[in-house]
Amino acid sequence: MRRALGLPDRTLRRAHLVVPAAGAVLWCALTTAFTPHVSVLNGLVSAVGAVAVVYRIATRPPVDHGAAIVDFGLFGPTPLGLIVQLSRGPASLTVLALVQTAL
Repeated sequence: MRRALGLPDRTLRRAHLVVPAAGAVLWCALTTAFTPHVSVLNGLVSAVGAVAVVYRIATRPPVDHGAAIVDFGLFGPTPLGLIVQLSRGPASLTVLALVQTAL
């Protein structure tokens, strides 16, 4: 995409973060306003957490296909780096859920 648009990486990352961040903040604001028993603090944590998760997923490095391979039997061999990269977003969401539960 960088080659097609001719923009630097920093500009593309910023552009790809603004739209999901605006959507997350709007969604969390509407959800907090119309859901009983949800505090404003919980809605704020949700919005900030959603933006952080999107940024973490979007900035992951490319997959290293030369890394160790784990064989999952039916699913075939999978590079260990791919498993680690795919867990970046869900791991962040798990931490976010724990923080919201503590509130």
